[in-house]
Amino acid sequence: MGGAATVVCLQQLKDILGLVHFTPATDVINVMHSVFSQEHQWRWESAVQGCGFLFFLLTAKYLGKKKPILFWIAVMSPLLSIILGSLLVYLTHAENHGVQVVGSLKKGINPPSIGDFVFNSPYFALALKTGIVTGIIAMAEGMAVARSFAMFKNYNIDGNKEMVAFGVMNIIGSCPFSRTAVNYNAGCKTAVSNIVMSITVMITLLFLTPLFYYTPLVVLSSIIVSAMVGLIDYNAAIHLWKSDKFDFLVCMTAYIGVVFGSVEIGLGAAVTQTVPGILILEIGAPIYFANSTYLRERIVRWIDEEEERLKLSGDTNLHYVILDMRAVTCIDTSGIVMFDEVNKIIDRRGLQLVLANPGAEVMKKLDRAEFIEKLGQEWVHLTVGEAVGACRYMLHTCKSKSIDESEPCSNNV
Repeated sequence: MGGAATVVCLQQLKDILGLVHFTPATDVINVMHSVFSQEHQWRWESAVQGCGFLFFLLTAKYLGKKKPILFWIAVMSPLLSIILGSLLVYLTHAENHGVQVVGSLKKGINPPSIGDFVFNSPYFALALKTGIVTGIIAMAEGMAVARSFAMFKNYNIDGNKEMVAFGVMNIIGSCPFSRTAVNYNAGCKTAVSNIVMSITVMITLLFLTPLFYYTPLVVLSSIIVSAMVGLIDYNAAIHLWKSDKFDFLVCMTAYIGVVFGSVEIGLGAAVTQTVPGILILEIGAPIYFANSTYLRERIVRWIDEEEERLKLSGDTNLHYVILDMRAVTCIDTSGIVMFDEVNKIIDRRGLQLVLANPGAEVMKKLDRAEFIEKLGQEWVHLTVGEAVGACRYMLHTCKSKSIDESEPCSNNV
């Protein structure tokens, strides 16, 4: 998350510095090259505005956290920034001096598009497949977000009602989870807030869009940067360094992979880490019916790829598969069945499954399903570092016994 937030912040340099042309790449090297190769095109007016509004937004956010009674300052600061920025541009005609503005926006609400639906289009099959995949992903994402906020506010959710709500609202109009986050941060308590928000957006689209003509893009970039900075949790990195050096290494590997490579490279680095004879996989989300099948297939595929890589390189054979479960906040029956199936597949290959850092709620459900009994208490560890240490010890012990007794040592101890 911190790496992705850094990438987004780097992309905002285009508007903060008033650049017209900018690289489409997201890695820090290409972005910095694009910035400094156009040094002669930097607009100091835009940069001053950007730094000033960013300072205001971060200060307002700090005051809101420091003194909860002033939370409204942090909530109102983005709107105040837009109003002040627009007035400043209007009064000084800054748009004529290198400060880029939003410009003309079309008034009104988009007309219903159901009449444009064509069944005999040559692209209908492609659109249908894309829509199904997008719908499944959106449902999984929405359920994950709903569960997360349910944990924050200590209430239960009904999965069936959530899916019905997703379907209805996506027929009427798009409702991304970012609005849920905005409502949560603004202190909203009931669904009435959505009614107020919808009316406000409708009034803005019908009557107020001309007011945004002079809104400087640099203010919007400053708002994005101020929001992204909060996602870079350096305190969590410090905690990892103090508690588990190996987890810190995984975290920094992922961050560097995202910032200097791409999000895909960073995620790949975070998800799969290898130690001689050991494969470490990080599960980065709750496990439930929507993603359990995919996770099972993906874990098996990673094992296949690792065994193939070791076979070609002639390295030590794979013996242990460690699942890092620190991000698995909840699990349902489908997820438990998935673990049971993965354990059977790994056992048939002569490997040993190891769980690292499972949460209390997850452990409780796995124990009730008697999965921990099947796996063995000795293969559950509090951290990845402890799991790696135990596996290395078993590898060393088995190797010594094999040398002394001239026979292979089983993983199933």
